[in-house]
Amino acid sequence: MRRHQTIHHRYRPTTRVQDQSLARQILSRLENSATAVTTLAQSVIPEPLRTEDYARAELLVHHRERELPDVLARQCRLLTRPGAPAYTAYLDESTLWRKVGGTRILADQLAHLIELSALPTITLRVLPFRIDPYTGMRCPFTLLEPRSGPPSTCVPLLLETLFSELPKDIHEARDTLAVLADRALSPADSLDLIAGRRAALTAAELG
Repeated sequence: MRRHQTIHHRYRPTTRVQDQSLARQILSRLENSATAVTTLAQSVIPEPLRTEDYARAELLVHHRERELPDVLARQCRLLTRPGAPAYTAYLDESTLWRKVGGTRILADQLAHLIELSALPTITLRVLPFRIDPYTGMRCPFTLLEPRSGPPSTCVPLLLETLFSELPKDIHEARDTLAVLADRALSPADSLDLIAGRRAALTAAELG
């Protein structure tokens, strides 16, 4: 079976990748040349923002724990390298509730988000449960804006990851992000919500 397939388009190629490790390599390469990375997460914390324990627990669900070193290396390249891109994550509130790895691991993960938010390149915004259904809620995605060349999108699907530079896909991603920016909590209010959720988890853990 072919692991990836490139579909040629008269404007830009669209690439479908079935191998998750290869998809991460492609995404990391795009991140390395980006000045801005914006992502929508709907059920779990985005990979670059995960603690080691949270990342390991999520990989174990899919029997891919051997990929943990690659996940951690990607985090360093994206978030802490000199010239790191502006990274904005829109987090559906469900990501703050799903206990990947258990209560303690999620509490530590939320504490990690609070620490990361202090970095000047990182912005976290929560999409609270109380808002109406929003554009883009069907599927997580990432928009990458490079220093030069066309922007691209990355959309993880059930059996493959889709990378696209098609103008129509970029336009749709930007339109969706504009809606999210209008409906998400402010960064300050988002941190308050994250901190409150962490406090509740910590209290539950202490019993």
